[in-house]
Amino acid sequence: AFLQIEWNARKKETDGERIYIGSTYPTHSPSIPLQPNSTDCGVYVLEYVERFCRDMIRQQRCDFGHAWFSAVDISQKRTSLIRLIVDLYQTHVVSKIEQADQQAAARDCASA
Repeated sequence: AFLQIEWNARKKETDGERIYIGSTYPTHSPSIPLQPNSTDCGVYVLEYVERFCRDMIRQQRCDFGHAWFSAVDISQKRTSLIRLIVDLYQTHVVSKIEQADQQAAARDCASA
């Protein structure tokens, strides 16, 4: 419906009406690795997007298929995400706590 509305709003007067239905608008549903559970959807989406962008930049095409990436790749992605979250926490949260503690100690020393 969105494409139909956009076409009619932008092109109908110059190019005529176009009907967007499955048989008149080409679609592509690649066979890609699927998550085996109900918890890894975010990790799979990140892997799809990362690989799609990387492949398009490097090769100007994307070779979809069940062998596009493996369960091992998803496990490695999950591990790298955990490391990233821990690193960000340690860098930002822990350092802010330490900084606040140092400031409190400095205030305590100044008032003593």
